Order: sequence, then C-alpha cells, then structure tokens
Amino acid sequence: MTFLLGMETKYSSYCYKVKGIVCNTELSSSCFKSEIETIYSDLYVITKLFRIFKLLIVSTINSVGFAMNDNKQKISKKLQEYLIGKRGGPDPVREYAGFAVDAVKNAIDVDLLMENVDLSFLDYYLDNLGEVNPSVARLAAATTGIYFGEIIRMNYPGIWHLEDEDEPLSWEVRFKSCPLAIRPVCIAVEVMKSREEQNVDASFIVHYSRKDLLKETLDKATPMSESTYFSFGGRYDVISLAEDFLSGVEQKLFGHLNEKQKKMFNQEFGCEDPRKIKCIPIEIIPQEN
Repeated sequence: MTFLLGMETKYSSYCYKVKGIVCNTELSSSCFKSEIETIYSDLYVITKLFRIFKLLIVSTINSVGFAMNDNKQKISKKLQEYLIGKRGGPDPVREYAGFAVDAVKNAIDVDLLMENVDLSFLDYYLDNLGEVNPSVARLAAATTGIYFGEIIRMNYPGIWHLEDEDEPLSWEVRFKSCPLAIRPVCIAVEVMKSREEQNVDASFIVHYSRKDLLKETLDKATPMSESTYFSFGGRYDVISLAEDFLSGVEQKLFGHLNEKQKKMFNQEFGCEDPRKIKCIPIEIIPQEN
C-alpha cells in the first residue's frame, strides 16, 4: 500500500509517495530480475575497465595536471577528488557516477561538475536518449539515478546504504538530519519513463510517526506540473522541501527534551533504517490551544 500526495488531482501538489512502517511494502523488482542480471553480467567487465580507467586518470592528473585554464583546473581537481574517494561514496556508487559523467560527455558534450546545475543536463540526456533496448535503459537509469543520489548525499548530507550491491534499485540515500531516505535509481526510472512505475518503489522512506506530518506539508506546497515532477530538478525540489521540514521537526523536538531525555535519542540519523530508528515522540511538543 502506498500513499499519493495530492489525492484529488494527481499533480495538484507535490504528489510524492510517502512510505512508513504502517504502509510498508517490499521493493518489487522481480519483473526486472532477468534484465538486471543481464545488465550486471555485462557491467562486470565494464566495471573492471572503469577501475583501470580511474587509476589511469588519477595517475595522469597527479603526474601531469591540467594547465589549460582555471576552469579546466577546477574541473580536474573535482574529478580527482571524487575518483580517489575524498568526496565520493562507496566504490560501486563512484563507479556508476563515473559512468554517468562519461555517458553525458559522449552524448551531449557536457562536463558534469557534481553540482546542482548538472540535474538539467541529466534530464536533457534522458529526454534525448531515444528508443533503446531494456538493458541500456536500465543502465541509463542506474547511472543517472546514482549520480543524482550523489548530489543529494553531498548537499544535505547523507549516507548510502547498499542493501544488495548487485541491485542498484534497492540502494538508498539516508539523510543524517532526519528519519528519511530515498531510492535514487527508482526515481530515475520514473524520470526516464515520465510516469509512476508500479514495480519500482520511488516513494519516500520515512518513519511512520513523521509520515502524516510530511504528507500534510507536501500537500500544502506550491503546485508542480507533471513534467516538472518527472524530472531530476523537480524531484530535487520535493526532496529539499521534505528534508528541510523534517530536519526542522527533529530540531524542535530535541529542543523540548531535558538533559536525561537527550541521552536517550540520537540527533544524527543515517546509519539505520529510518523506519526502524528510535525517534522522539511527536507528543513531547505541547499542544497549542
């Protein structure tokens, strides 16, 4: 069971699905299993080649460097830091993000910078991908989705949780500021198809005690068009709103605790499943008359 925000008119508001313990459903990706297995058998070789390419790039940057202009030096420094892991997530995440950088460069001749401005280029890349076979489509969703997830993770920040390293659809970015997580590759699938997918769970993963609060906040938000909703830029705005609201809730709740109570609750999230973490009860805030 899932909840759609914006019940009466599908896109009258931020109609993003909210998921918590009460309405928990398992991630349904069985219909993609055969295609995913095919992709990953091919990606095994690609991944090995990328690791070699990564070492060569880092070695070249370290020994030669780029002195063409200030902008190029800036780009190469960011690329270097990301590839060697100073700014990046786990190895599998960095590898997929690297595939996205290469794919966008080859397709539209744009150098991604690991910044918010890149989201419009990801949207443009997917919009112009054209008709491709399912394996290529799944690979495109995985690479762009994980790149999108890296931008989210570095901006807020967050922590990657790779439940199954062989299935990026299940990979989550968990926020450190509140009991909230997203599955970026599932979001990318919906962005690519410009519609919600029944067999892909792109909903928010949020603690059940915060679910209704988040739903109410998103329903009151400024209306968003269907085309904007099914874009990385639109999803970023929805996620930003959700994170900003829920992090504010956590700060307010923590401020109402006494010293003894503060020792019972963690103020930093991310390491645990947001649906199962011990959260401060909402009831601790005095009700206004």
